[in-house]
Amino acid sequence: MMPGYCCGAIPFPQLELNSSGCISLAQLIEIFQSPISEEHAWALCYQSAKCGQVILTNELTRDLCLMVTSLEDLLIHADGTIHSNSFLVRNELLEELERDDNNG
Repeated sequence: MMPGYCCGAIPFPQLELNSSGCISLAQLIEIFQSPISEEHAWALCYQSAKCGQVILTNELTRDLCLMVTSLEDLLIHADGTIHSNSFLVRNELLEELERDDNNG
């Protein structure tokens, strides 16, 4: 995809959001070819903790909670919040776990 232009002069990359309107932290770092700032890192920590707290206090999602182990796991909404799918078992993983249970 061609980069867009900010203020008519400075090119900036186009972000490809997934169907939930999110991008992974890994994709964001790759697109901007730069690490995140300390301020952004703290904001991500806060947003992640806030999202995790909601998931862990909800009886319906508590048992489906996963640990984020890579930059690909952390899904960031266009508004900067963390998507709950960052911490929840996805359908593909549930199907794989069920297959393993049935075969074992």
